[in-house]
Amino acid sequence: MAYIAAGLCGVWGIAHIAATKPVVTGFGPLTIENERILTMAWVGGGLTLVFIGVLVALFTLPTFGAGATAWLVYQACAGMLIVSAIIMLATASRTPVVAMKLCPVIQTAAAVLLILASL
Repeated sequence: MAYIAAGLCGVWGIAHIAATKPVVTGFGPLTIENERILTMAWVGGGLTLVFIGVLVALFTLPTFGAGATAWLVYQACAGMLIVSAIIMLATASRTPVVAMKLCPVIQTAAAVLLILASL
């Protein structure tokens, strides 16, 4: 379950980063400052998801995932994903963009998998 959660986070994070240009362009004409801020926020969200995926994958490997440490990593990453999903539900998922509506679902699914993997 932890590997599936790591894969969900990693793939969704890479997709997030790959979609940066179309997302920024979709906002229409922006000042260069606003374009840079939006790009930074979008890439930062994607990098966060990739980092969570890599961290979980590393701590799931038998050589690194020593009991309590792996449990703590799973719980911390699940918590981060749940907070991020709540923020997305309150903000971006209210837009008509389908990918924005999928984000909280994918993050919640990965969090549930991590919680189950830690049991």
